[in-house]
Amino acid sequence: MEVCRVPGSGCGHRTYEKRLEKWIAERIDQDTSPPQDPISQNDQTKEASSFSISNQEVRKKKKGKEESLFAIATKEGCDTLVQRAHLSKNNHFRSLILGGVDLIAKEGEYHGSCRVQFMHETERHDHKVATSHDLHKIAFSSLSTFVQMEIIQNGKVLFMSSLLELYKAEYSGSGGDSKEVVTYNSQNLSRKFQLLSSSSFKNELGKFLLREWQKDHYWSLLNGKTLYASHGGVCYKYTPNEHQQIHVSSPAHLQANHEEADTLIAFYLENITSNAVIIRASDTDVLDAAGRYLYLFTCIGEVDGDVNIEVASEFVCKMYSQPKVRSVDEARYNKLMQMTGKIDQDKPLTNIKRIDCALLPPSRRALDKKLQRAQYVSILWNHANLACPDQGLSNTDYGWSANGNLLQPVWFDGPALPDALFTDRDNNKDDSNDACSDSDETTIVESTEDVDSDADDHIYHEPSDDEAWSEDSDTDSQDVE
Repeated sequence: MEVCRVPGSGCGHRTYEKRLEKWIAERIDQDTSPPQDPISQNDQTKEASSFSISNQEVRKKKKGKEESLFAIATKEGCDTLVQRAHLSKNNHFRSLILGGVDLIAKEGEYHGSCRVQFMHETERHDHKVATSHDLHKIAFSSLSTFVQMEIIQNGKVLFMSSLLELYKAEYSGSGGDSKEVVTYNSQNLSRKFQLLSSSSFKNELGKFLLREWQKDHYWSLLNGKTLYASHGGVCYKYTPNEHQQIHVSSPAHLQANHEEADTLIAFYLENITSNAVIIRASDTDVLDAAGRYLYLFTCIGEVDGDVNIEVASEFVCKMYSQPKVRSVDEARYNKLMQMTGKIDQDKPLTNIKRIDCALLPPSRRALDKKLQRAQYVSILWNHANLACPDQGLSNTDYGWSANGNLLQPVWFDGPALPDALFTDRDNNKDDSNDACSDSDETTIVESTEDVDSDADDHIYHEPSDDEAWSEDSDTDSQDVE
């Protein structure tokens, strides 16, 4: 990159005065005069040129700190200096810039503060002053070019803090204040990342990429390869041609209706001609089962397939650390007892309100609905190589209910609670009719007037397969009273 250099200037050195006077006398126009009085050391600090020919590392004192020289002036920057020079009130600057010499060289150096001072001084009042938004655009454009050249093409590794410093330097070099550049702490960045992970952002990002990749300047990045991209059910084909252009088309045989993006992989694999395929994914759905349960779901992907709910119930019990039981209802009750601790026989449901029921195993009826939904999804996966993988099935027949355009899971069929949870063991046959209330809200029997027995005689009878202890709700937790 070419940079500016003005012969004959030496920032901060008294010995350069004679050379400067000689150089100015030979090269400046007649209406431009060099400094009449010797420049003191302090004046040199204030009026030092934006450029220096010194091959030594020249530093300037600024507020007690040494300021390094920069060598990043481009040809456009030199043109800007020449255009602004006649507006400067500093004869020193005007002499150096309008001296009639070539400002472009490889060893040019200047102080950042000198350039900023010069740019502020020569700001054209008849033109619109650059706003902070304009300065950010300039800085971002420079940073984008740097990232593409150094990081993407050359593979250079940089910390985010280094990129931020580069951005600040570009922003302040364009006339802005580096303090106006916002820096983010970890909490701010965390909130930003949460916004980036939202579904609306992902949707807009997909649309943006589909439009952006149509531009011809991406021809070199494709490197002769064909790119396929799908979003919103539409697949696009990007083909680079010999004219350094990108041709965009929508192949009819690659348009598919898939709910999950993951299943599209199988569909596209069915329609490609290459034998060597590499699939990259950030997450995968993996079922890790062994032994007795290895073939539990082998038929679930077929329309007429079935799952043995007894084996599935045993599998769920093991998932919830209940290896000694096979009934999910019994495992659900055992987990509830573990979470509540000692039971108060007088008020057995007192502590249940503090339990997150989402941590309990599903009841048998809830498990049946879960298996139905799993079968429907498995059918989609099993036929993912087809354009319509749902095979014409209705999702409402597989554990869902329609609510407008949304599907909601059906957690179970039947009442949420059985007719009776607690009964008297000794008088079960004689007093069961008196103990159980006709009201659907009454589930606990505490008949001290009709039944003369100790509190220890009240025991829990495990519900049958058709009677659930309690059911999962559509919320994260529920209170059982």
